[in-house]
Amino acid sequence: MILVIGQSSYDINVELEEEISSDKKYRIESTFECPGGPAYNAALLLGKWNEDVALVSRLGNDQYGQVMKKEALNNNVNLSYLINDDSDTPYSHIYTYKGKRTIFNFAKKLKKIDYECSIPDCRLILSDGHEGDITVKLFDKYPNAIKVMDGGSYRKERMKVAERVDYLIVSSQFAQGYTGRILSADTYEEIFNETSRINNKALVITLGHNGLLYKEEGKVKHMKAYLTDSIDSTGAGDIFHGAFVYSLSKNYSFVSALKFSSIAASISTEKYGSSSSIPDLKEFYKRYEEYENNK
Repeated sequence: MILVIGQSSYDINVELEEEISSDKKYRIESTFECPGGPAYNAALLLGKWNEDVALVSRLGNDQYGQVMKKEALNNNVNLSYLINDDSDTPYSHIYTYKGKRTIFNFAKKLKKIDYECSIPDCRLILSDGHEGDITVKLFDKYPNAIKVMDGGSYRKERMKVAERVDYLIVSSQFAQGYTGRILSADTYEEIFNETSRINNKALVITLGHNGLLYKEEGKVKHMKAYLTDSIDSTGAGDIFHGAFVYSLSKNYSFVSALKFSSIAASISTEKYGSSSSIPDLKEFYKRYEEYENNK
């Protein structure tokens, strides 16, 4: 089984006709709503892509939580190991303008809980670092599982997860927060090497539409993004991480898994929303094969 640990949230998406500026009122006439959150989106992708996956997350019994639970169960996600603390489900307001996002995440302070679960066979664990104590506890419980972290933003409390994983995949914002330096083409190698000291295992720094950085044969390399007609990048990183874990479960090589995941994330930006933009597996493989054949 694959465990996905971290945050779930209900997304309320708004497409804007101009960038948000201060001291201005905006009239919103329509929204697009769907389940979301880094852990939820990755787990949903794995469920839709026929993997044996369980979600370890906080989903309340409120309206948002009920919608999200139904969607997850309908797509083969095991909800037997949810974190039950009677909290309301987190939610996000996401404002999109020309493919760029501004996100307001509404989540109450996490309650500490004595979490226990017993899974006979856990072979892969993906964590976004939001549930650090629970993640570390499950790392200890399943020492032979391959461990992956989705490092969306840098916070000191997430380092206890980052230091323990086999694959540390972080955003440019995480790398900049950790090093205190601006990431640019001139500083790619320096910041990559400094960030890699977190655990000296496999590191990836994602750069959005500029692709990603990774190391192969001792050299820092830049993989360009798969170009698509992008309209909304919401959830693209989550889909990247879900696809990466899927690739590992299929025994893809490290570089092949990065390319596979990068294409999945890019294709997702052709649709609005996060979980709603998860590519259909058959359609994705068709696009992937076309890309490989036309290189």
